[in-house]
Amino acid sequence: MKRLSHLVWLVRWLQRLGSAVLRRRKLLDLLPSLLSRSRRLLYDRRTGRWHGFRVRPQLSDYWAYDQCLATSALDFDRFPQGATLKARYAEMVARGRVPVILDCGANIGFSAFWLGSEFPAAKVIAVEPDAENVRLAAYNTRACPNVTLLQGAVASADCRLALTHTDKGADAFRTELDATGEVKGYAIASLVTQAGASLDDLLLAKIDIEGFERELFSANTEWVQHAQAIVIETHDWMLPGQATAHALLQAISRRPRDFLVDGEHILSFRL
Repeated sequence: MKRLSHLVWLVRWLQRLGSAVLRRRKLLDLLPSLLSRSRRLLYDRRTGRWHGFRVRPQLSDYWAYDQCLATSALDFDRFPQGATLKARYAEMVARGRVPVILDCGANIGFSAFWLGSEFPAAKVIAVEPDAENVRLAAYNTRACPNVTLLQGAVASADCRLALTHTDKGADAFRTELDATGEVKGYAIASLVTQAGASLDDLLLAKIDIEGFERELFSANTEWVQHAQAIVIETHDWMLPGQATAHALLQAISRRPRDFLVDGEHILSFRL
């Protein structure tokens, strides 16, 4: 059965590679899981460099790699708003500012690698609650000196959190408020301050926190209006009847912004 699954992934890899070549995507995925179950190899057309990554032989790691890198789900150049985002990034750098990017729910580092490579003059703070995921993320982002990994999670205010659902896979860890919890929770504003910046420097926040967006957007959401772009995965599908996206939608709709739905993501761009 395992070999059959890798044959299926081989077919998927061939489809992706052909699509990437024809569409001139920025990254080419060159090593299928059938040949190596624990490593991946990319060629970056932007820089002419090769990059190796580690994955665990489990579906969640394959999907994360597939989404973030092999299919370039975070490539904002696919949208007209991407040009505006890049222009604002360039303006910030030209003024001597350091743009801040937050990767909240960084898993094993693929999204942080993409963001760090795409915006090399930015400071990327990648936040992930699980220690093993952080260890792998450190390896997978080693080519990006502008990426800083932080073991923790995001919340509406600085707090302590407990890690739950640890038996559901490495991409399904959830957090809940717990005064004695082992995970430190950081407010978005606190993360920006730790980066030595102000909210005006917040270029982008990517958020995938398994339903905890309900708590994150429940208070202290002034940062939303400063962020040039927000990319978030919502989880009402996973937690029916809990309205996990309600506070998020209220927070991001207070002022006019452009909104796009792209696969699992909601994209919100500042006007």
